[in-house]
Amino acid sequence: MAAIGGACHITQTKSGASPVATSVRFVNHHSGTVGLYWPNYQGYLVFYKSIVHRGSFVQVTYRKNAWVVLSSSFNCVGYFIANGARQYVIK
Repeated sequence: MAAIGGACHITQTKSGASPVATSVRFVNHHSGTVGLYWPNYQGYLVFYKSIVHRGSFVQVTYRKNAWVVLSSSFNCVGYFIANGARQYVIK
């Protein structure tokens, strides 16, 4: 299923390649459980993890990788590009 725009301003439809590894803690302050998706190098969304309300998850990734957060109704509620920030709060 494709993501519905919602509150996201997606600037990068697929992940960029980078040799620099990093990790990000995704913290869910959204009203319900959300899904964490990685747009792969071809632009397809790959499901990674469900994060419950008030839960968190640490994801190892690479700089320039994009991450999309979808609600249970597939509305986009978060969008993040790994740039060295250690935490992203989903609202």
